Amino acid sequence: MKRQILAMAVGALFSSALFANDDMTALKAQIAAQQAQLEKMMHQMQALEAKAMKAESVVEPVASNQPQATSGYQGSLDQARAASRKLSDPVKVGGIKRNPWFLARGDVFKNKWAKKLLTFLRIKPIYRFRDGHAAIRNNDKIIGECVELLKQSECLLLFGEGNHNQPYTSRHLQRGFAHVALEYMEQTGNDIVIVPVGYHYEKHDAFRSRVLVRYGEPVSVSAITRTIEDKREKFQPLLHEVGTQLRKLILIVPLDEHYIQRKQFLLQNRVYKNDMQEQLEADRDLMHRWKPSDKPFPPVHPFWKLLNPVTAYGKLMHLIPDAFLNYLTTKAIKDDQFVGSIQVGAGIFLIPLYYFALTMVCYWITQDPWITVLFLLSLPLSGLFAYSKK
Repeated sequence: MKRQILAMAVGALFSSALFANDDMTALKAQIAAQQAQLEKMMHQMQALEAKAMKAESVVEPVASNQPQATSGYQGSLDQARAASRKLSDPVKVGGIKRNPWFLARGDVFKNKWAKKLLTFLRIKPIYRFRDGHAAIRNNDKIIGECVELLKQSECLLLFGEGNHNQPYTSRHLQRGFAHVALEYMEQTGNDIVIVPVGYHYEKHDAFRSRVLVRYGEPVSVSAITRTIEDKREKFQPLLHEVGTQLRKLILIVPLDEHYIQRKQFLLQNRVYKNDMQEQLEADRDLMHRWKPSDKPFPPVHPFWKLLNPVTAYGKLMHLIPDAFLNYLTTKAIKDDQFVGSIQVGAGIFLIPLYYFALTMVCYWITQDPWITVLFLLSLPLSGLFAYSKK
């Protein structure tokens, strides 16, 4: 409704600007004033949305473990809940047989080569208020393209929050996935289901940390909206039901005045399990038992590992790539949510080249192929041990 009101206001402003005055100077002044008014309206709309999101997080506190849950339109559409916190998040759900299409923030499509690459990777743009009104008008076209894909039995995967941030909590779901689902049903008369998917990270920014991907029960859009006549009134029940199902799949750390204490208590008192499903249940139990009077245990550092020669060897051999990746993620990467993904992505290319260079140096020094082979084998094994969490 808010976007429709904004669109109507924009149409009224520009129509009055075009026909109100024949004098060019007065027309320019009028357009400038109306553009300023339009910008003011957009800022007000953004403020209202931010206020609504904040209010919802207080009234109905929800959470996900670092990244978020996801949801999907399956059969015709796959949608993902929560904004992607990591570049690798879509890969975890996208590696299914159906090879889904994705929606990503529109500002990354500005470069023509980036646009071609992203389209090749089956990614379409979606635009937000911050991208400007002109960009937002493209969303109708994108929604139409998504509906056409669904008609062809394609699958869409979306992150329904439309953004990401640091807290271990879920946020207000945006209406984009609901627009696509309802438009598909209106055009085809067929039902469509949304499959919620939840992520539970052991530690989202840590190298070699584990992640649990949980798929929930499909949510039938028709079952929720068939008794509602007004299309505008269908959004809220659909958003509420999808959000409810998503939150069943993830860890809940309420975003309240005790959030920092809860988070520290979780990270420092967590009992690590071999099975990630058991890990999720243990983390939930820990948060359920938390009280404001509880204090986190001081972190325990495995000093014995620092005295182990294998650890020392592994740290020494990986000193250069470790320093480079730390520099890259602390200086060049402004968004902490991308640290883990950037480290993995850069490491995939950097580490093999680094191992190759060290191996060539070893052979040049020793001139012995067997020593060189043993040295090469020692590099990944010592690195795994040195950077192990346990």
